Parts: sequence; structure tokens; C-alpha cells
Amino acid sequence: MLEKQSIAVYGAGSWGTALAAHLARGGHYVELWGRNPADLAVMAEQRCNQRFLPGVLLPESLRYQPILAAAAGKADWHLIVVPSHAFGQVLQQVANARVPRTGVAWATKGFELG
Repeated sequence: MLEKQSIAVYGAGSWGTALAAHLARGGHYVELWGRNPADLAVMAEQRCNQRFLPGVLLPESLRYQPILAAAAGKADWHLIVVPSHAFGQVLQQVANARVPRTGVAWATKGFELG
């Protein structure tokens, strides 16, 4: 059994939400960041990402964080799950806000144009 970790997941689309929910169900402390605070508030209230995962109940333990730096500042691990065109920008924000010696991983697919 893995030690419980604090994980910030960046990207509240279908893949990011699914990974955040899975990690939270595994007992980890998970904060999900998304670029739209209003969408996050609705997700927290309904415990569902109606836009990307309709009908999938999200765990009560999953937390929603509209401020990237707040999520990054307290996480042991950072999981970036944003579209490839936004990856570089989000990675830079995470790098600037995270505590040194915390892990970074990503589940982004595709190519950044240019």
C-alpha cells in the first residue's frame, strides 16, 4: 500500500477529473485545479463534472481549488492534465509556485503548436 500523499491535479477536464477522483478514492488528499472558478464551484456543489463526466459521482474527499498557487504550495506531487497547447504555461506556473523537491508528473497528450 502506498503512503497517503497530497496531490494537486491541474486540469478539470474529463481526464484530469477522472484521475483526481481515482486518487482521492485511493485515500490521497487531492485538490483539483481548473481555469474556471465558477465551473469548479458547481463541481464541488454537485460532486459531478457534468460537462465532461455526466452522471459520475465524485468522491466527497476531493477538493476543488481555483487558485493554482494555493494548490501547488501544499502538494507533495503535481499532476498536470491540461491540453497540450496549455501545458507549457501551466508547467511554468506550477514550477514557480511549488515547494522545492516535490514531484511533478503529467498526463498530457498531443503537441504544442510552434
